[in-house]
Amino acid sequence: MSKQASNALIADLDTPYGTIPFEQLETKDYLDAWLYWQEIQNKALQAIVENEEVPTFENTARPYFLSEEKLYTIHRAFYIYEGSGWINNDGAKELQTAFTRAKETHFQNVYTFPGLYERLQSVYNDIKDDENVPLEHRRLLKKELKDFYDNGAELQGKDLENFQAMSLEIEALIKEMEHNHKESLANFRLAVDIDEFQGIGKSLLKRWEKESKEEGAEEGKILLKLSGGMPGSIVPIVVFANGSIEPKIAWQEHNGMTIVPLPLEFYIYEKKRQSYCVIRLICICD
Repeated sequence: MSKQASNALIADLDTPYGTIPFEQLETKDYLDAWLYWQEIQNKALQAIVENEEVPTFENTARPYFLSEEKLYTIHRAFYIYEGSGWINNDGAKELQTAFTRAKETHFQNVYTFPGLYERLQSVYNDIKDDENVPLEHRRLLKKELKDFYDNGAELQGKDLENFQAMSLEIEALIKEMEHNHKESLANFRLAVDIDEFQGIGKSLLKRWEKESKEEGAEEGKILLKLSGGMPGSIVPIVVFANGSIEPKIAWQEHNGMTIVPLPLEFYIYEKKRQSYCVIRLICICD
């Protein structure tokens, strides 16, 4: 079976509403699909700039937007897959680095594709004040031209080279930071005395205690795991089942979390805004 036929992100999707069949995908399929469709887009962009007709929305802007549709589907799929916990799998970090670099390099090439920015700009100049052209078309093209400009479409020579190199380095550092943050979340454990969980069903507590012991917890302790993320400098406040409140200051250097399992109400105190974000965690008791 060919790569195109076996990769659901390359073959035409026959799922309900075009949903992504994650269960059919292997980790390598995301990068393979991206590389395949970026070549398809390159050919579409070449056809646009080689068109000798006067640039219009129909022969320039529309085919440009359609050319990126598959790539954005893959990008969204990878983003979902990336956040699902796979990042700790063997080889996942290397794939994340390769996918990110391929994506950013391709977008850089699109924004500086010879002749494309000029054709899109010509279309916008012709339609920006034309009330016969749908307003959403004009707004969409205006936003896209700003993205081109912000990504170096008007830079040349060394200025462009330096800008693109810096952009790739920044993106790589962002991904490294995200990876380190997810690792710290995955490894964090908060040990809480089992007596603090008054009002929680006994069978549930026994299961939590057993699972905690398997992870090395002391006798009479339950380990709480942290995951997720929220922006800002925060101090989590745990509200136990018996109503007592205990701030957990030790976690304030992290960006955010959700407590698992679910015996508690969990308050995140946003110091900058002096406000509370409340997540009510519900459990089924005996």
